[in-house]
Amino acid sequence: MRCVILFLLSFSPFALAQEIELKFTQPVCKEYPGKPAGAFCTREDVASSTADEGGPLKSLLREVQDRQNTKITMATMTFSHKAVGEALCQAAQRGVEVQVLIDAEAEAATAKSVEACGAELTLIGAKEKEGQRGDLHHNKFMLFERKSSKDLLVFATANFSNPGLSINFETWGFVTAEKQSAFMKNHRCLVDSLINASSGRRAFRAALEKCMVDDSHESIQSLFLPTESKNLVQLVEQSIAGSQRVWMASNRFSFSPVIEAFAGRAQNRDSRAIFDDDLFWAEKLPNSDQYSGNVLDAQRINELAKTGVSIRYTQTSFEAAQKMHNKFLILDEMVIVGAGNFTSGGMTQNFENFYVINDQNVVDEFASYYEQLWDLSSLKREIK
Repeated sequence: MRCVILFLLSFSPFALAQEIELKFTQPVCKEYPGKPAGAFCTREDVASSTADEGGPLKSLLREVQDRQNTKITMATMTFSHKAVGEALCQAAQRGVEVQVLIDAEAEAATAKSVEACGAELTLIGAKEKEGQRGDLHHNKFMLFERKSSKDLLVFATANFSNPGLSINFETWGFVTAEKQSAFMKNHRCLVDSLINASSGRRAFRAALEKCMVDDSHESIQSLFLPTESKNLVQLVEQSIAGSQRVWMASNRFSFSPVIEAFAGRAQNRDSRAIFDDDLFWAEKLPNSDQYSGNVLDAQRINELAKTGVSIRYTQTSFEAAQKMHNKFLILDEMVIVGAGNFTSGGMTQNFENFYVINDQNVVDEFASYYEQLWDLSSLKREIK
C-alpha cells in the first residue's frame, strides 16, 4: 500500500496539481433566549442559512446541473436532501450516469426516488445481525466525471441531508483536478471498490489495493478506510506530537490513541478541541434517551482535558438535529479532514474518506474558520 508523506513543503512544485475551494456552512440563526447568538439554530433558520449563492447547497446544485457531467457518483451514509435528490433525478433523465452509494441501514426513500429516475442504487456495508452492527458506510463525497479534461470531487464532513447542507457546522471541499491525476484515479478506484464492499471488508481491501496509485507527490493525499486505517492513525499520532499547533474539531470523540498523543505533547503548545454540545449533555444527563449513546465520549473528553487541551462546545439544537459536525485537525503546515470522527469506528473500522492537505493557503483558511467557530463555542462552565 501507499506510504503517506507527513509534511510536504507548502511551496512544492506540485502544490497546484489540484484546485481546492473550501466552503464552510455558515448557519444564520435567529437569537434564542439563553443560547449563544449564531450557534443555536432551529428548522426555522434553514432558509436563511441556505440563501447564500456561494454556499455549499447552491454550489453543489449548480455542479449537479452542469451539462458537462457524464457521470455522477454520490457516496454518503444517509441521503435525505430533496433538492439534491431532484437535481440528481433530472441529471439521470437527461442521460447522465448517476450512482448513489448509501449505508445498508440508512433510510432509503430519497435514494429510491432517484433510482426510479434511472440512477443505480447500491447499499454498502452489512446490516445489523443478532444485535451486532455490520460494516458502516460513512463516506461522504460526490464525484463528477465530465466531458472536459478535468473532473470534480466534492468531499464533506456532512451527509447529503437537510441539516448537513444548512444549519450544521460542516466543511465542504470542491477539488478540481485532471482526470489522469492520482487524486481522481484513486476516487474512481474507491467507487469501484465500495461496490465490491457488499461482499465485506476483505473484498473492499482486495479491490482497492489493485487500483490505488501513489499520490505522495500531490498537494492532497487521500486515505480510504478501513484499508488505510493504520496509515491514518500513525499520521494523526505523529502530527499531534510534532506540531506546535493542534486544533481539533469533531462531532464525536472517544479514540484513546488521540488522547495519548496529546498527553505526550509539551504543555506550552497550542492544543484546542471543539465538540458538539451533545457530548457535554451526555455527562450531565447520562441516563437520558437523547444522550446515553454519548457517555463514553464525555468520559474521554474529560481525559483529554487532563492532558492540557483547551475544550469548548458548540451549543446546537438537538430538536432540529443541528450539530457541530466538523471532523478535522489543523496542524502547523497541514490539515487532516474527512468523513470520520475521532472514534475507534471512525478511524479504524468504518468505510471513510480522509484527506491530508499540504497547502498553506488551505491551512490558513481552515485556521480562520476555526477561530470563528472557537469564538462561537462555549466553555463547559458557560453552558446552562
